[in-house]
Order: sequence, then C-alpha cells, then structure tokens
Amino acid sequence: MFETSQPEENSKTGLIVGGAIVVILAAFGVFYFTYLAGEPAATPAATPAAAAQPTATPEDIANANPMLDLQILSQDVGRDTQTQTMAMWNVRLSNRNRVVAYRNIQYETNYYDSQRNLLSTRGGTFPEPMAPGDQKTFAQLNDGLFPPGTVGYTIEITSAEAGQP
Repeated sequence: MFETSQPEENSKTGLIVGGAIVVILAAFGVFYFTYLAGEPAATPAATPAAAAQPTATPEDIANANPMLDLQILSQDVGRDTQTQTMAMWNVRLSNRNRVVAYRNIQYETNYYDSQRNLLSTRGGTFPEPMAPGDQKTFAQLNDGLFPPGTVGYTIEITSAEAGQP
C-alpha cells in the first residue's frame, strides 16, 4: 500500500552547472586576450592632443620656471617592507606648463621631530622627465635610512632643467 519513494539521481545536474561555469570562464578568457591584452598602451606621440600641442620656443625655455610649473600633488613616506628601516616616498608630480618639458628634476626631503626640529635633510633626482601637461606617480623612491624620532616630513622641488618635449 505505501511504497517508499526512491530519490532521483541528479548527478548530471552538477556536471551541467560545472560545465556552464567552465564555458563562461573560457569566454571571459577569450574576450580578455582578444580585446584587452592585445591593445598596446597609447603613447603621448600617438594621441591627437599631443599632435596638436605647440612646441616650446627658445624664449619659452629661457623663461620657464620649474618652481612654478612643477607641482607636488601628493606625497607620502613609509618604510620598506623588508627591514622597516628605509624611508620610501610615494610622490605624485604634475608639470603645469603646456609647452616646456622638464628633466633632471631635483628634490629635497626634510625630516622633523615632535618639536619641529630638523632631524635630517636629503636630496635626490626623480627618475623620469616630465612632458608638458604630464602627471606621474613616482612610487617607492628610496631616501635612505628613516631617521629615528621622525614625526613630520616634507619634500620639495629644488631645481629642474627646462627643454623641448
């Protein structure tokens, strides 16, 4: 009269779901390698804005002022991940001049204690030039040993060479 019900075997359901996931991942992989990974990065010379950019005249270069044109947008100092003894700077720099490029950009770092006494002053050079209107982030600039007792710090641009882009 009463029969025990037998559960249906759904072993094929798991295979179907697994197969669908594999197909979707494969489709995303094909899309990535076909459309995104194969495109070269745009170079400043290849962009239309750079092509329309005027060139710097000798007068522009002679009148260039790196202290006004180059601006530090953000700055942060931390310690290296391995020994925690080296001062590592992350700096975002902008060239506000629209026709003059800068190279050999020199900077100076200052470290202060809690009473704002100067502990250490150092200097260095940013590793890349700045094209007109360019913004770059210089990450992990090694500034030597982190001075003990440092609670404040500054970085400022001290000089740069103006020239053609």
